[in-house]
Amino acid sequence: MKKGESKTLILIDGHALAFRSFFALERTGMQTTEHTPTWAVFGFFKAIFDLLKNQKIQPEAIAVAFDVSKKTFRLEKYEAYKANRQTMPDSLRPQMELIMEGLKAFNIPIYTKEGFEGDDIIGTIATEAKKLGHKTLILTGDKDSFQLIDKEGEVSVLIPSKGQLAQYNWDMVYENMGVYPNQVIDYKALCGDTSDNIPGIRGIGPKSATELLREYGTLENVYKHAEDIPKNSVREKIINGKEEALLSQFLATIKLDVDIDFDFTKTCLDPPKKDEVAAFLTKVQFYSFVKNIDSLLRPFNYCPEEENIVSFKEDEAPPLPFEVQHPKEETNEALVQLGLFSQGHIKSKVDANEISSEKFHTLISDGSLISLYNAADGVYAAFENNVALLNGNDELFSNSKIKKAVYDYKSELSKLPSLNGVVFDAMLASYVKDSSRKHDIVSQIQSCLNIVFQADPAPKDIAVCLLKLYEYYDASLNECEKNILKEIEIPLARVLRDVEDTGVYLDTAYLKELGDYINGEILKYEKKIHTAAGMEFNISSPKQVQTVLFDKMQIKPTKKIKTGFSTNAKVLEELAQEYEIARDILEHRQLVKLKTTYIDTLPKLIGKDGRVHTHYNQTVTTTGRLSSSDPNLQNIPIRTELGSRIRSAFIAQDKEHSVLLSADYSQIELRFLAHCSQDEALIYAFSSGEDIHTLTASKVYDVPLEKVTKSMRAAAKAVNFGLIYGQTRFGLSSALGITPFEAQNFIDKYFQTYPKIRGYMNKVLMQAHQEGYVETILGRRRYLKEELYSRNARIREFAERAAINAPLQGSSADLIKIAMVNLYKKLEEGKFKSKIILQVHDELVLEVPENELLEVKKLVCREMECAQKLSVPLQVDVEAGKTWKEDEEN
Repeated sequence: MKKGESKTLILIDGHALAFRSFFALERTGMQTTEHTPTWAVFGFFKAIFDLLKNQKIQPEAIAVAFDVSKKTFRLEKYEAYKANRQTMPDSLRPQMELIMEGLKAFNIPIYTKEGFEGDDIIGTIATEAKKLGHKTLILTGDKDSFQLIDKEGEVSVLIPSKGQLAQYNWDMVYENMGVYPNQVIDYKALCGDTSDNIPGIRGIGPKSATELLREYGTLENVYKHAEDIPKNSVREKIINGKEEALLSQFLATIKLDVDIDFDFTKTCLDPPKKDEVAAFLTKVQFYSFVKNIDSLLRPFNYCPEEENIVSFKEDEAPPLPFEVQHPKEETNEALVQLGLFSQGHIKSKVDANEISSEKFHTLISDGSLISLYNAADGVYAAFENNVALLNGNDELFSNSKIKKAVYDYKSELSKLPSLNGVVFDAMLASYVKDSSRKHDIVSQIQSCLNIVFQADPAPKDIAVCLLKLYEYYDASLNECEKNILKEIEIPLARVLRDVEDTGVYLDTAYLKELGDYINGEILKYEKKIHTAAGMEFNISSPKQVQTVLFDKMQIKPTKKIKTGFSTNAKVLEELAQEYEIARDILEHRQLVKLKTTYIDTLPKLIGKDGRVHTHYNQTVTTTGRLSSSDPNLQNIPIRTELGSRIRSAFIAQDKEHSVLLSADYSQIELRFLAHCSQDEALIYAFSSGEDIHTLTASKVYDVPLEKVTKSMRAAAKAVNFGLIYGQTRFGLSSALGITPFEAQNFIDKYFQTYPKIRGYMNKVLMQAHQEGYVETILGRRRYLKEELYSRNARIREFAERAAINAPLQGSSADLIKIAMVNLYKKLEEGKFKSKIILQVHDELVLEVPENELLEVKKLVCREMECAQKLSVPLQVDVEAGKTWKEDEEN
C-alpha cells in the first residue's frame, strides 16, 4: 500500500456487539421457522450495515475480533479474573455460529488467538494499522479500550449508548473518567474494575484514584512519592496494597503485540459474492435484507469484471432476477422431492403461465387441486403453473369436487359466498404449525418456499405459490396438526363468516338511557373528588392526580416511576383501603371507560341492518383461542353490576318472538386439568356433582361440606383457578389479603389434596424445557424454548406460567371450536332459524325464535357436552332471556 493512502478501519469487538445485540433484542424473540434464534444475529449485522453506510465515518476497512476461550494468560496469573462474568446464554451459542458464518459470507475478516482476549487482538491490530498510517475506530461496549486512544486522533473508540454511537477521543475520556487514556491502566490498577473482577487496592475508589493520578501522573510515580501522600488513610492503603496494584495493572493492560497473521489489505472492503451473502441472509430468514441486498452491498467496492459481482451506479437497479445457491444441509429432503427446492435454488420470481379461463377449465376435472386468490381485478386461479383470471360467478367456486387451496378462507367467503371444496388455507396452516410466527402470505412464501420477491408479488404469483405452500405444509405438518387444520380451523372459518355476517342486535334506546345515567354518575364523582381535593383538576390526567394525591394531600406514595409516582389501578386499590378519594377516582375511571369504550362507541358501529358485526381472528392468540375486534365483543364487562348492565343492550331483533340463549362451559379448564393430571380426587370432585370450589375448601380446611364458609370457598376458588395461570404464593396472598406464608401453607395443603396435579405440572415444565414446546390434547403446539431460557427473569417466569396454562387453555379453545362446527352443521341440517351470534371464549350466544327454544336448547347442550370425551363429565350451563344479561340471571 502506497504511503499517504490513509484509510479508516472499523475494528469490532465481536463478543461485545453480539452480547449487546442479544440482550437489546431478546424481547423480540426473532427466530427462523425451524425455531433457531436469530435476534442477536440480526442486531449484529444491522449494526455493521449502519456503520458501513455512516457518512460521518465513511469506513474503508473492517475487521472483527473474538475471544476464543476463557483460559487466557491473565487467568493463569489471577484465577478470579472475570469470575463474576455470566456464562454465555444457551440461546446465544447457535447465534454466535451464525454470526461467524455471516461474517465469512460478507468477506469480513475474523481475528482470534488462543490464550488471548479480543481486546488484545484489537490492541495489536490498532497498533499495526497506526504504523501503516491508517485511522482505527474501535466498536466495543468495554471502556478498557480507552487506553488505546491516542492524542493524534488516529485511534478512537465507539461506545453504543441509548441507540446512538458515542465517539471517544483523548479529551472525551478525561471528561468521562477524570483521567487521560494513557492513565486508564493505572487508574484501574488503583481502584480496580468490578466488571472484570480486577481487585485494585482495597479502599481506593475512583475519586481517590483520579486525584492521585492528577497529582503524580502514573502509578510508578504514585509509589515513588507514596510517603509524601498527605492523607494518612490513603497513604497506608497505597503502601500496603502495592502487590494488588501491580497485579491489577498487569490484568488491565491490553497487549499490543499478539502474534497474529494480520494483513491490512484483507480488511479493506472487498466485494463479497452476492450469491453467498443472499444464501446466508435467506438461511437466517432476514428477508428484508435480502430484498435490499444491493443497498447493503453498496459500501463494498465492486469490480464489474469479477465473476458473480454486480456493478451499479447509485441510482441504478441491479439486473433481475438473480438466483442463489442454498446450503444443502438446510434443505428438507421431503420438500426437495416435491420440487419445492428445485436444484436447491432460491428464486426471486415464480414461473406462472398465464392462460385464458376457457383453457383453464379444460385442464382440470373432479379431484383436481387448484388455488384461488382474490385480487382487485378478479379471482386468480392456478393449476400447477397455469394461472387464469376468473370472474366472480365461475361455477368452479361452488363445485365441491374441485379441491381448493386459499389464503384466509373466511375473507374469501365474504367475496365468494358460494365457495366450496376448500381443503387448505395457508394462513391457518401457518398458525397451526406455529402460532407465534408471522402468517401473512409474503412471509410464508419467503420462509417456506425460499422465494424472495424484489417487490410486492403479483396476484398470479401468489396463486401459484399457494399450491406450493399446500405441498410444503403437507410435508411439514404432523398428523395431529393436519387434523386440527382440516377438521377444526378450516370448517370453523365458514362458521365464523356466518357469525360475523349475522351480527348482534343492540337496543340503542336502552344504551342512551344507560349513557345518560352514567354521565350523571361521572359528574357526581367529579364533584365529590374535587371537594375532597379542595380544588378542580383533570381526573383523567395521571400527572394531575399525582400532584393532588402526593403533593397537595400529602398521601404517602407507593410506587416510583419515571414521571413521578404511579397512580395506576393497582396503586389506587392499595390506597383505597385507607383513602376514600382513591376509591372515588377508581370508580370515576371505570365509569369513563364504560362510557367511552362501549356506551358511546357501540351505537356508531351499527350497520344498515341495525346490527353490530364484530370480526373474529383465528390467528392472533398463541393459545388457539379466538379473539374479537372492531369492536371487541369478547370483553363486554360482567364483573361489576354497572358494567354487566351493558349486556342488557344485546337483544334479539324480533324481541317479541325471539330470545338470546347463552351456553357456557362450566369450569372447563379445571376439568381439563383433572383429565390431564388424572388426579383421582379431582376427577371424583367433578364426577360427584358437588360444587368444585366448596369440595376443595372442605378438603383443604378439613371441614364438612355444610361447614364451608363463603371466605373458605373464595380461597379455594382462587387457588383452583390461580394454579392454572401459574399464580405464586405472593399472587395468592395479594388476592386473598393474607400473608405469603399463609398463602404457601394453603397451596401446600391444596397439592396434598390433589397430589397428581403437581406431578402433571412438573411433567409439562420438563417437556417444555426438553422439547421447547407444550401441546394441547389434540396436539396443538405452543413453542416456548427461547422464553424459557431467557436471561430476563420475568420472561422466564411468564414462559413457565404459559407452559402450564397453554395445554389447558388451548384444549378448551379446541373444544369450543369443535362444538361450534358441529352445532352450526346441525342447525343447518335441521333448517333451524336459530343463529350463533357470539363466541366469548367458553360461551356461545345464539339468537333463537321462541318456537325453537326447547329443541335448540337440547341441541346446544348435547353438541357442546359431546364435543370431546374426557375423564370427567362436561357441564354446560344453558340459559335464555330477552337480553344477554337476563339469560345469565335466569
